[in-house]
Amino acid sequence: MTPVIEYVFDTTICIGRLLMADILRDFSQVKFVFAYFGGVIPFLTYRFDATYQMLRGLNFVKDLKSNPTDYLKNIYVDTSGDKSKTNFLAALELLGPKHILWGSDWPAKKDVVSSIQAVQNLELSEEDKEGILGGNLEYILKGV
Repeated sequence: MTPVIEYVFDTTICIGRLLMADILRDFSQVKFVFAYFGGVIPFLTYRFDATYQMLRGLNFVKDLKSNPTDYLKNIYVDTSGDKSKTNFLAALELLGPKHILWGSDWPAKKDVVSSIQAVQNLELSEEDKEGILGGNLEYILKGV
């Protein structure tokens, strides 16, 4: 079951490295899209900022010019066929509904209907649900 853990942590590490290399800051106009809700990034939101501030106080990490979450809020993530309300809520708290894209992760997750229904069941406006289910991706692809 290594892929269950490996894929989400590879994604998390990739985002962390882009953050520390100033890529997310210097290329803020680029629409970076990551699978699996961005790995565990939404669950580390508080830890990113708190640990960064502590390490900056010790001059142990470079100055990012802002808190890590200020840059992380600019990424986009897909839902990867997820149906867990907890995962959606964590991503919504960090990114907001405009930065979440529905994705199926097919063929690994074949229950596409339930993953769409999970979005429909969220306590969001119809506009935000439609955005997650396709409107946000359309926005990115149009290059607006």
